[in-house]
Amino acid sequence: MSAVKLRSYYQNIHGFNDLKNKINSLYGKNEGQNLKKWEQVKIKVIKKQNRLIFLKRCHRNNITPNFLKIKLPIIHTVKIDGIISKCQHKLLKETINSTYKELNSLKENEKKLFNHMNQNWNYPLPKIAENIINHRLEINDAKIKETQKKEI
Repeated sequence: MSAVKLRSYYQNIHGFNDLKNKINSLYGKNEGQNLKKWEQVKIKVIKKQNRLIFLKRCHRNNITPNFLKIKLPIIHTVKIDGIISKCQHKLLKETINSTYKELNSLKENEKKLFNHMNQNWNYPLPKIAENIINHRLEINDAKIKETQKKEI
């Protein structure tokens, strides 16, 4: 099932559209858009966490992901292969560090959006929204981890 189909399926099944309509009617379209932004940021956080898990696993097992492999049109010797391997290892470490930074930035953005919703909404709508989105993200996260296991 494609990501778009999966997204629309869970939006309809788990009451996200009803919640979004209720928020739009109670608080205005702006708050509905804030909810959507918050959901998108939460999805990005989960994807970054999964990417980090993958990169750390590659680092631990001394594997270079395909997107970091360096291919040079030169004659390969033991010394050249060693230099390329070290360079790829450093690239992997830097990718892990930059992913940590991006993840922290996304988490801060998520926290700001959630705090904004908490200030502007009456309780318990933010908690209901959070529960629905967290449920959807858990299902999505399980599918991503399942796919990663198959790849490794």
